[in-house]
Amino acid sequence: NNVNGATWYQLWVSTVNNNGSLTTVHAKWHEASQVCSGATCSFTPDVTLTSGNYRWWVRTWNAAGYGPWSSAMNFSVAR
Repeated sequence: NNVNGATWYQLWVSTVNNNGSLTTVHAKWHEASQVCSGATCSFTPDVTLTSGNYRWWVRTWNAAGYGPWSSAMNFSVAR
């Protein structure tokens, strides 16, 4: 969802390792004007995910500073 006043969005994706630790696979900023249209924001990261469990978060930024991180969302890739 588009956050009012946000000019950038950071997407952070990590692998959830077997021991519960995380390994970052994507942590890039995306300009709101490039990824948002109306109330919806979307983009496809340029990363290939292997089989496994992952976790992602998003946060915003504008000239006033950083917004809070979103709640973590988990997903799995099966091959």
